[in-house]
Order: sequence, then structure tokens, then C-alpha cells
Amino acid sequence: MSKKKGIIIAAVVLVLLGGGGYGIKTALSNVQLTNATYIAGRVAVKDLSDYVNVSGSVASSESISVTAAVDQKITQLNVKIGDAVKAGDVLCVFDDTALRESYNRLMQTEEKSQGAEDYQHNLRLRALDDARNERDAAVNKAQETLNDAVAARNSVYDAYNSATAQYEALNSRITDPDHIPEEIAEQLTELAARINQLGEQMRKADEAVSDASYARNEAAKRGDQGVRAAQDALDAEAYAADDGSVESQIKKLSEQLDSCTVKAPADGVVTQLMVSEGSIPMSPSLMEIEDTSSLIIRGKVSEADVLKVSEGMNCEIKTVATGEEIIPGKLTRIERILNSSDPTAAGGYNVEISIDSKESNLLIGMSANVKIILDRADHVLCVPYDAIRGGENDGYFVYVAVPQGDGNSKVEKRVIEKGFEGDYFTEIASGELKEDEIVLSRRNTWATITEGQTISDSLLNVPDDESQDAEA
Repeated sequence: MSKKKGIIIAAVVLVLLGGGGYGIKTALSNVQLTNATYIAGRVAVKDLSDYVNVSGSVASSESISVTAAVDQKITQLNVKIGDAVKAGDVLCVFDDTALRESYNRLMQTEEKSQGAEDYQHNLRLRALDDARNERDAAVNKAQETLNDAVAARNSVYDAYNSATAQYEALNSRITDPDHIPEEIAEQLTELAARINQLGEQMRKADEAVSDASYARNEAAKRGDQGVRAAQDALDAEAYAADDGSVESQIKKLSEQLDSCTVKAPADGVVTQLMVSEGSIPMSPSLMEIEDTSSLIIRGKVSEADVLKVSEGMNCEIKTVATGEEIIPGKLTRIERILNSSDPTAAGGYNVEISIDSKESNLLIGMSANVKIILDRADHVLCVPYDAIRGGENDGYFVYVAVPQGDGNSKVEKRVIEKGFEGDYFTEIASGELKEDEIVLSRRNTWATITEGQTISDSLLNVPDDESQDAEA
């Protein structure tokens, strides 16, 4: 922090002065350095705080898992990751052809219940055949893509090796490095550029092969899962309980038909998709929706700071998107354990900060910087920390540059008592100081400052309010 920087510089200068003896001290106190100015600050009235910094990101306080126990193909997918949805919006539609046919048959007559069972069996056989065919087609297509990627990579490697060989052959013809023929120099430059370009193409080609290989394996994996699901559905017939009630089957089919149209259970944003149009879900989980009406900041508090904070502390939130606007929040949760399996555990303890405003305009995923307020003192008279001199034993004081009206200021010593200590400013609990008075910094290590000393106003380096706040 800026506090420590000033103290370290002052310490180094004091060591140098001590090593140089009394003569150097005297010289520095009596000689004005060329173009040197006195670092100063102003007495101000400010709101001070002591806080712990947390970096995190905007997230939802509630995540909803959308599920459906339907082993049919998705014929319509209406959302993508990042889409905002309202409760009741149709998210996706399953193929209900087989279910509706079965339902209609059962509705026509109860006597055909056995036929419906046979029909369901045939549907499952067909579904198994379809799953196998789709797996083989997907794997073959992915293998073709992989073969093309390997061929393209080999072509780039051959071109790279050829260009490298040409470059080395030309380079070997140079007998005098200081007098390279212009024609050879131009060819070498062109070949070097070509080699660099091919090197980048090689990297991309390697990535393409890796991606294609992964895609091929994933296609095989998904295909096997689809075949297994279809086979399980067929095998389950042997264990299905026959209650002999066509009515119950009709009710069950009606529920399954309703499940074929999946609707959003609440308002929010789609943050994960586990399915795609044309696929058969491998599990009941279809997608995740995060509620955008209740946002939080998720971040980490370091081990050094975690014992300083507690639930209920007020927070100040800033983001790049909202600039200098301070969004109020509150520390609502501290995860008081480090998960050794979490790769980010070294970053500290997980915390959650609620966002008080429902109109913050923040979006899920935005980066945020949060100040967890440990303590604060509002509207207090204060000075920059580095203007305070002395110590606990002898008391504290500041040097004030009092304007004399003739272009000079006279140094006055003012005894003070410290109050609340913020990050850069320190409260003046008592002492004869007034707002906007100029106080001299301890960082003026090039010269000794004494009470009664006269300083030209032109040498006082006093920052304006914005600069002084920025330094804080």
C-alpha cells in the first residue's frame, strides 16, 4: 500500500543521512535542491473506512435444474446459453409421436391393451435400432472430420519442413555475414516470414486434430449412451408391473405427453445446456436456469482476512460496467472450510455478498470488486497518514504551512490526537486544524522541516481533491 511505500523511502533516506554524519544533515537542511518541491496534503472532511477487499463475479443466488423423464428425441430447442426466459416459456419440445399414437390407441378401446403393449415393444425395438444407426453415423462423420484434420496437419508440416530446408540451404551459401547479397537477404526474409506463418498454422492444425479426436470420442460416448438407454428401456419390459388397468396407462401416457413440452419454471437466464436439438437426453437434467431477480457476488477472502469478517457486514460493490457507482450489499455467507479438491482453494475462503438493489443492471458473469466494511467513521476531519509525525510516547503532531500573504508560508507545529485510521487518511480526534489547511508530508526526505521555517508557496506540491482521493 501507499502507506508502506512512504515509510520505506523515509527509512532508506534516514539510514543514508545517519551514515553520512552530521555534516550531510546540516547541508540538506540549509540547501534548497534544484526544482525540488515539498510534498503536501490538505486537511479535509471525509468518510473513512477500514475494509477487506474481495474480487469476485456476479452470480445468481438460486439455480434451477430443469428436468424431464422423457426418453424421446428433442425436436425443438428454443433457447441458447445466455437467453433470458420468463416463467411458462416453452424451453424445448420432445418428439411425442410414439406416445401420442399409443395414447390414441388406448383411448379408442380398452380391449386393445395387449396390442398397445406390443406396439410399445416395437417402438422400443425401433428406438434401439435408431440409436445404433445414429451412433454409427455420428462416429463415422466425426472420424471423417478427424481424418481431414490429420491430412491438413500433415500438409502444413510438410510445407514447414520444406521452407525450413530452403532457409538453411540459402543461409549456408552466405560466406560473409556482413555482406549478404540483396537477393539472398530478400529470400531469407520471405522464408523466415513464411516459416513463422507456417509455425502458427502448425499450432492451429495440432489443435484442430486434438479437437477432432475429442469430438470423435465424444460422439462414440454419446452414441453408446443412447444405445444403452434404448436397450435398458427394452430390457425393462420384463420387469414392468402389469396392473391390468388401461385407465392407469392412459393417465400415465397423458402425463408423459404433458412432459414432452418443457416450460420454464421461473424467470431467469439459461446458464447451462445439457441437450441439443435432435438428441435424446442421457439424463433427466436438461438445462440450468439462474434467477436474475436475486443476484449475489461470489468471491474469496484470503486466509489473512477471513477472521476479520462476519456475516451481516455492509459492503460496497463496484464493477467495470457501472464505473464509479457504489452498489450497496451485505456479506451473507462465509464458507469456513477449504475444500482440498477445489483447484481454486489456494485463493482463500468462499464468500457470498448479496446485492441490495434490484435495479443494479448487473449481469451474471460480470467481474466485481467488493469492499467488506469492517469499521467506518463518517464526516470526520482528517489528514493524509504521512503528514502525522511523532509517536505514542511523545505525542503526535503535524507541520502546517500557513500562508503569509507574500508568496511564502511559515511552518507551524500543531499537536494533535489521532482518531480512526482509514486506508490513507487518519482522523484528527483533537487539535487546532481547519479544513483546507496545508500539511507537510513526512516523505519530504530531501530536506529537514522545522517549526518556524519559511517555504515559498511555489514549492508546495499540493494535490487537488481528486488527486488526493486517487492517491488514497
